[in-house]
Amino acid sequence: MDLLYYDANGHDRRLEPDEVNCVALTESSLLWLNGEAEGLAGLDPPHPLRNALACAARVPDNVRVYQEFYHLAIPVLPPSGEAISAQLVLLVGDHWLVSMGPPDATDFADLISRDVGETMKGNLSGTTLAAALLAEHFGRFHQHISAIDAEIDKVEQRTLTGKEGRSTLSVLTVLRRRTARMRGVLSDLRPIVTSLIRPDFLPEMTAEDREHLRHLEASFEKLSDEIVRLRETVVGSFELYATQIAQNTNRLLKALTILTLGIGLIGAGAGIMGMNFKLDWFDHGVSAFVPVVVTMAALFLVTVILALDAYRRD
Repeated sequence: MDLLYYDANGHDRRLEPDEVNCVALTESSLLWLNGEAEGLAGLDPPHPLRNALACAARVPDNVRVYQEFYHLAIPVLPPSGEAISAQLVLLVGDHWLVSMGPPDATDFADLISRDVGETMKGNLSGTTLAAALLAEHFGRFHQHISAIDAEIDKVEQRTLTGKEGRSTLSVLTVLRRRTARMRGVLSDLRPIVTSLIRPDFLPEMTAEDREHLRHLEASFEKLSDEIVRLRETVVGSFELYATQIAQNTNRLLKALTILTLGIGLIGAGAGIMGMNFKLDWFDHGVSAFVPVVVTMAALFLVTVILALDAYRRD
């Protein structure tokens, strides 16, 4: 659990649970409570936050605006691993913000550790900090996209060198599933981002806060384009794999055709020699049998060499 108090005219500090109710919410301060719902429920925060926490259990489908704050819940991705989303609940006031959810959703350790010494974050509003948290989660999308791109490069390299193996299709299936999950999370995010930039959303909002939300919406659209590009890349990898498999199949069929032709000639020769007619050559015994067997073996060997050459040459 992170209990952070930023004061542009004083000192930024991490609060103890019993200090949360003692801080002053001023124009130059910002209070951020971040953690799991169970831990935050045991706090005794200032008045506006107390009312907000009481509403936290009622998770809205979209943005819900109250008199002193607004409430929204967004699906977010973990920093790494499978692209399985968790839900981050945000309660946003003028000079305070409450973010709650499971550990994957409220893991802002990197964001917090970037601040060294005193900062001017106390001059930020709750809306600006909320936009920063959303941007941080958008960055996680890019981490997942980069990881999938790296896997696709490996798969395509193996496919183009003829080393695709049996696991390639399984890998592509997993990448396709991860991409579909990210598309689903973005689809759930779109109505929330759209609501935040509506002209009738908090008419009293400052121009600076509204500008931050517009930048957030632009980042969201770029992210949507990246997901579309990623999906096309994964589909293209499937097509490349299918083309390579089809080409390998054609090479194999060509080799098998040559091999079948050679074996057919050997069989035809054996069939002719096994027909019920009398030739003086059959009376030579072993001296006639050995050349026949050697000839058939040589013909079979030549057929195998031609088939392998046809398979390797294409």
